[in-house]
Amino acid sequence: MIVNGFVHFWSRTEVSGVLAGVATALGMAVLILLQTGCDEPDTPSSNERTGQKELKRPQRPDSPRPYHVEKVTFRGAGGVELTGILSRPVGEGPFPGVVLVHGSGPANRDYEIRGHRFFQVLADYLTRHGTAVLRYDKRGIGNSEGTFASADHKTLARDAAAALRLLKNWSIVDAAKSGVMAHSEGGLVASRMHLRHERASFLVLLAPLATPGYHSLPRQHARRTSLAGAPDSVVDSLRLVRRRIAEAVRSATDSAEIIQRVKAIYRRRGASVEEFQEFAESSLTASSRDFIRSTPRQWYRNLDVPVFVLYGENDIMVEPERNADSIQAALQKSATKEVTVRVIEDLNHWMQPAETGRVHEIAQTDTTIDSEVLEKVTAWINRREE
Repeated sequence: MIVNGFVHFWSRTEVSGVLAGVATALGMAVLILLQTGCDEPDTPSSNERTGQKELKRPQRPDSPRPYHVEKVTFRGAGGVELTGILSRPVGEGPFPGVVLVHGSGPANRDYEIRGHRFFQVLADYLTRHGTAVLRYDKRGIGNSEGTFASADHKTLARDAAAALRLLKNWSIVDAAKSGVMAHSEGGLVASRMHLRHERASFLVLLAPLATPGYHSLPRQHARRTSLAGAPDSVVDSLRLVRRRIAEAVRSATDSAEIIQRVKAIYRRRGASVEEFQEFAESSLTASSRDFIRSTPRQWYRNLDVPVFVLYGENDIMVEPERNADSIQAALQKSATKEVTVRVIEDLNHWMQPAETGRVHEIAQTDTTIDSEVLEKVTAWINRREE
């Protein structure tokens, strides 16, 4: 779509009862949330079909499963009731435990995107190999109470802490061998949770952001635009605009000031501020602001438990080598005595096989999570029992 001479892109994904859309104008990403229905964990949702063709998802677990599955509820930050699923191996235990923490955006317990249920596949594999797993709907999503847009990193960390406490207090779970596995922005949330709210015995971080958000976001949008075939002049212009917007968000004291600064950026570009003001305001979620303002290394260098980190070589959302070097340097200065950081070839941000890492490839692949990733994280967690 072209408005006032500026190119706009629209993408949408459906997650457990929420239709999430992202519009991009002048380098500003806009989040729109529409409530639809709520799917139970094993009920196919509409995003699992492309036209009349049912998408293949061979890693999705079938029933009956060789482990127990229970619905759970617990109180997160501010007493908000959150809902989730606990999967545990058969037997008396005690078993090691893992809480799964989502990345950015609205996400249900299965962390759905384009027909894939990433956390369901992770939980299934881990539970089959002897680990109890708790995954939950973010606040305001699925069956959880609360409001997603107002949840900052502190709130999300307290929610994750409540989930970990619930898991550790389960009679069949070994509290001393229970930790967190987090994806992308969830690495910041999990680290904050461990340092401020509830100690984990280990952290597994998949594609975590390790460079400042206000640096990463402009580079991310520039890479995506370049891979889409835009000329260098457009890519450079987008990077500059995104940098200015990120700096506005980073340095402003409140949302009103952010809006005023973004208006000024629009004016300099010759666009109608009023046309985009409503979208701009809707995009200013608390977690988005925290992401842009984040300086991840301050969290990672204070960790004091074993940390296992994986990146995909074709990740265009979080630059793999750049972030791997950054988190490695931070963890080397930390008190933790066990650090593993790896970049795996030919995988995207979601740990799937991918040729370019572009978002459209997610729906095109049958693989939800690469088998090497599942094997590596499971083997590493199981070594905590030795």
